[in-house]
Amino acid sequence: MSGARSTGVGSEEGASGGAGGVPFPGVGEFRARCRALGLFTWWCDAAGAVVSEPDEPGEGGRWLRSAPVRGWVERAAQKASAPRPAERAIITEPAPGVWAVTLVAARGRRKAGAVVGLGL
Repeated sequence: MSGARSTGVGSEEGASGGAGGVPFPGVGEFRARCRALGLFTWWCDAAGAVVSEPDEPGEGGRWLRSAPVRGWVERAAQKASAPRPAERAIITEPAPGVWAVTLVAARGRRKAGAVVGLGL
């Protein structure tokens, strides 16, 4: 899906710092880079469950929001959220030929969620 629009975090509701609305460091830049690379993004909570998905129209959008794709995204978020001392972004292959780049959003040691950019 070339020319992909990355809208998975929606209006930044999942990536904001709460009431203050301050984004987690790097989330906006990460999403912009994913957009530039033609990757779609999803926001997942700290447990790895999808909170916000791409809002692409038509068949392509329905497929991006399907159960199999959601499963790939959640597996990538869960794997990236595993304890890692220095890594905050990782690349995984949640299914053959499907690549995920995941950035974990955290405040100190508290993980708030993850942004997953998916390359198909």
